[in-house]
Amino acid sequence: MAFDYIKALLPQRKIEELKKHPLLDFITDVSTTTGELFSKKEIAKYKGLGFTIRKKRIWLSGSLHYFYNNYFEGENQNYDDFTFEKVCIILDKIGSLFNLNLNECKLENLEIGVNIRLPFKTKFVLINLLYHNTKRFRDQQLRNGKVDYRNVMHDRYILKFYDKSLQFGLPYELMRYEIHYRKMADLKKYNIVYLSDLRDKTKLEYLKIKLLKHFDEVFLYDWTINEDKIKQKPKEFYYWGLWSYWINDLNKNNRNKRKKTYNTIVNNHSNNVKEQIRSLIKQKINELINPKSDLFTVGKTKPKKRPFHSLVKV
Repeated sequence: MAFDYIKALLPQRKIEELKKHPLLDFITDVSTTTGELFSKKEIAKYKGLGFTIRKKRIWLSGSLHYFYNNYFEGENQNYDDFTFEKVCIILDKIGSLFNLNLNECKLENLEIGVNIRLPFKTKFVLINLLYHNTKRFRDQQLRNGKVDYRNVMHDRYILKFYDKSLQFGLPYELMRYEIHYRKMADLKKYNIVYLSDLRDKTKLEYLKIKLLKHFDEVFLYDWTINEDKIKQKPKEFYYWGLWSYWINDLNKNNRNKRKKTYNTIVNNHSNNVKEQIRSLIKQKINELINPKSDLFTVGKTKPKKRPFHSLVKV
């Protein structure tokens, strides 16, 4: 299981101690003319980690994955494998560097996800992501005119898919799938409350279930359907790739009926790309929790940069 972004509330007593920490320089917006404060926040950063003080409270935030690679490798990336062992190492490092008791650092946001190598173009996946629990996937970012990130925003979490190949110029297909928890209610029931809980391997099984469950709920139109082999196409066949058909044109009962027909066609006349992706997600989660490779060799092969345009050809 790969953790990425975290936001945690620290004990109030740590404010003055961290303001004096030699690695941190807290700054705020001040008028050079009048000395007037433009912001009530004080912010310090260290290798991508952020400390924010506001209203006598202090938060730690940032990407554990980026921080690990920045601190140990001097690299600013999160496309390699971020194993459970690496998570434990970087959490311990944060605790020792800033004299933090991880049992007192209360999580407010958490990202969990995996990077998986695909046997087909990641862009095909992004293009054909239609909806999750009736909410439409949105294009969030363009890179050289190509979409490299799509998401669905819910009240308590955001579902995200990234084209890491496009983002980092990798010579192979790499997709990231993750859940960003905006509120911790869904995870508190599994006693995932503090930073220290991320070092408890038994609790990772709950997160594995969450990742797979939400992926199962995604409607990904299968672009590999071979319509030439379908003897009798359903009358709605050419609407299946439109999110508006599924969400706007059908009620819940009709949607479920049509999906059964769609799934039968996919199972009999396609490469079933969603099932392939699900299998890769599950496999990668298991590898990250119990890696076979040596800790310090996982993900060390550095790909050569390639132009973005050479990565997006069909």
